[in-house]
Amino acid sequence: MNKNIPKGFVVGAPMSGSGKTIVTLSLLRFYKKEGLSIKGIKIGPDYIDPSYHARATGKTCNNLDLWAMRDATIKQLLYESRQESDIIIFEGVMGLFDGALTTQATTTGSTADVAEALNLPIVLVVDAKGQGSSISAIIQGFKEFRDGIVLAGVIFNRVSSKNHERILRQSLGQIDVVCLGCIPNDESLKLDHRHLGLIQASEIKEIDDWLDNAARIVSENIDIELLELKMGMLTDLDKSDPVTPLKALGGHIAIARDNAFNFSYDHIINGWKKDEVKISFFSPLADEALPMGVDSVYLPGGYPELFAEALSANSNFMTSLRSAAKDGASIYGECGGFMVLGEELIDRNGFSHNMLGLLPVKTSFELPKLNLGYRLLTLVEDSFLGTSGDMFKAHEFHYSTLVNDNKSSPLFKNSNARGENLNNIGCKVANVAGSFAHIIDSV
Repeated sequence: MNKNIPKGFVVGAPMSGSGKTIVTLSLLRFYKKEGLSIKGIKIGPDYIDPSYHARATGKTCNNLDLWAMRDATIKQLLYESRQESDIIIFEGVMGLFDGALTTQATTTGSTADVAEALNLPIVLVVDAKGQGSSISAIIQGFKEFRDGIVLAGVIFNRVSSKNHERILRQSLGQIDVVCLGCIPNDESLKLDHRHLGLIQASEIKEIDDWLDNAARIVSENIDIELLELKMGMLTDLDKSDPVTPLKALGGHIAIARDNAFNFSYDHIINGWKKDEVKISFFSPLADEALPMGVDSVYLPGGYPELFAEALSANSNFMTSLRSAAKDGASIYGECGGFMVLGEELIDRNGFSHNMLGLLPVKTSFELPKLNLGYRLLTLVEDSFLGTSGDMFKAHEFHYSTLVNDNKSSPLFKNSNARGENLNNIGCKVANVAGSFAHIIDSV
């Protein structure tokens, strides 16, 4: 294939839980096993699905977010992806038209928006369990809801029998939509979930076996030749000037990476690498001290609430972080990382565990409360993140809460995608800072 102009398509669905991720992962793995250079891109701010994409393809998976990312950031990510790919599969977010709700009561950054912007066809994955001919009315609604998008066809998921398949295929004849395949209701295709989404790929010992099995089942039940005929072409992806989504925290950054800390965006870390910043990874869960020579530390989000007791007991990790803070290293934590920078973390059973004590916050997972949405952040004062007034687009998704009145300086002024002011977020003490928000790009 011509690697300068890869083929591509967008996987969308009427709603979350329809099977987008399973279809995407299966096709990514199938094409990799066929010897093609395959790339997955995740639409929206999700940081769990990309780890599955990476495992399926052997390549990093970038996010693409029309609301949160600058045009220059998007162009750079797409250009780099084009250079290494025969086929790029874009996995959608939530329902096809769901995105950030703006002041005009319209959404931006939806799966449909991305498909239209890139002029790519949409493969609609529809959960057919418990549905018959009436399913065509739902599909017709998605087909005709708005102009500017092209529906390549439908893949029915969780089909119970050959008779069920015949009913579904026949129903599409009424609305002139192509059936690309019918995936059986197979228990082996399921993936386990927890409160923030899928179980992490790194926690599944047989993940490669699962991917191979899924690739076999899905490819045997999809018309691969027809799918390839329906794919679009990713043209007009010119190289743009390099951009840095987030200013480097220092010249040598230690990044926590293990099952407690792995909600980080590859485009952020790759941006630092392009600026010739040295990156070293370490594992707080394995009680590793900071690597030698670092001048800054990044604690990304993850699941510290599930490992609070172990983290609290890991003296090498705790001592080295406190020493680094005392020596003036820039230390930044997001969401779970922010919680660990605080004084205490209360787990789901109500037990309190001492954390680093570098920020005057106490957080709890005892009474989970959903906090979810896009955020526009404005830096309150000068710091290693930038200059007072600098703005960032970010996303917040957590169930843990602050349970004490933070008296320190807030890190960011905070508003949602509609421009409505929210409470200030995060805090900063000297060279240590953090908040519950995950920064996606600078403004």
